Amino acid sequence: MLSECLLLLAAKISCILEARSHADTTAYVHVPFTWLEHGDTLGANASELEHYINLGHRELHSDDLPSEVPVHEKGHCHDWADSSPQLYELLRTELRYKLQSAQLKLNLHGWAVQRRKETEVDIAVHIRRGDVHAGIEFRYLALQHFSDIIGGLEDGLKSHNLTAKFTIISEGAEADFEDMLSQHDGSVKLQLNQPVLTSWQAMVDADVLVLSRSSFGYSAALYNEGLVLYSRFWHAPLPSWIVYHDRQQLQSAIAKQHVRVSLLKKLALRSMS
Repeated sequence: MLSECLLLLAAKISCILEARSHADTTAYVHVPFTWLEHGDTLGANASELEHYINLGHRELHSDDLPSEVPVHEKGHCHDWADSSPQLYELLRTELRYKLQSAQLKLNLHGWAVQRRKETEVDIAVHIRRGDVHAGIEFRYLALQHFSDIIGGLEDGLKSHNLTAKFTIISEGAEADFEDMLSQHDGSVKLQLNQPVLTSWQAMVDADVLVLSRSSFGYSAALYNEGLVLYSRFWHAPLPSWIVYHDRQQLQSAIAKQHVRVSLLKKLALRSMS
């Protein structure tokens, strides 16, 4: 499903982090993506993902190694990475460089980043659906949870004289979100059932990214240069992310001066690009 198509990306990034942290004894060896869960139904395939994300750029590959060099294969390194999530901060610039250096970036299907006014904050809200429902509590977050987040963000941004445009990135039918949309007076639009890389890039580029309980969104957040709003789940948050507790707490967190400075800097950089 959309929310887990890039599960393997998050897994590979966690192993890069562990290898970088033990560089005196361990090296990361990149194995290209060969499988993408449900990717063919969402306009992506493993080869396309490999070239677009460019994770293997300037990494060792198995063909580079002499046959006698031992290679320890790991499906993921999340246990180690989640014990030291602050170290991801040291890796994010490198990840973005790999992505930005790929020749196919934003040209694969003629995709383009939508530019907004300098006082309008672009907020992507990832709502995991498709493979989850209310009976799977550890993966599922109700629409009211996200509606409260949108309200808290709107209230907090008002203190900075900033407005917001929210884009819900999810799966399903428009009717599934009607009640939620009616609560927010036209400030929220839907981006449903889109190609996987289109949705992932929208989350990477957002000024503010609201995460769901999903490795798909988590991988995008590692590349995002704006504010990331995190709801607790199995992967640990980075120190720079805002951990959501309730609407009032979020409103207070967004209203702080350092958040204003960060947002204005992001908007200024966006206007020059």
